[in-house]
Amino acid sequence: MPIFSKKCDFRTSDRMNQCTMLEIQSYIGKAPYPIEAITNNQSGKVYISLIVEKNGSIDKVKLLRSCDFKVLDENSISHLKNIPSFYKPGYKFNKPVRIVYNIPIVFKLDTKPKKRKSKR
Repeated sequence: MPIFSKKCDFRTSDRMNQCTMLEIQSYIGKAPYPIEAITNNQSGKVYISLIVEKNGSIDKVKLLRSCDFKVLDENSISHLKNIPSFYKPGYKFNKPVRIVYNIPIVFKLDTKPKKRKSKR
């Protein structure tokens, strides 16, 4: 599997994969929630596919499954098109290979009212 950042370059593949997934989730978590979606109270899950090329660059970012709100779909695609290149590509039999990632992005508004602290 590809390695997202230099800090994920561990000796064991389990730790590398876990670190890479956490780094990708962290990057996705920085996606701005579109103002239009907030004002219209839109939420949902978008599925995006991307390819990590043999040199670690990202290519062919595309929508796999829409959440039926175009603004959330477009925001997800544009955010992942700007993801940094991977530190190391995926390898198979000691040769770099292209790897397809399918990534879910969840947009969820916090609708619960915040509890007030009582004064004593």
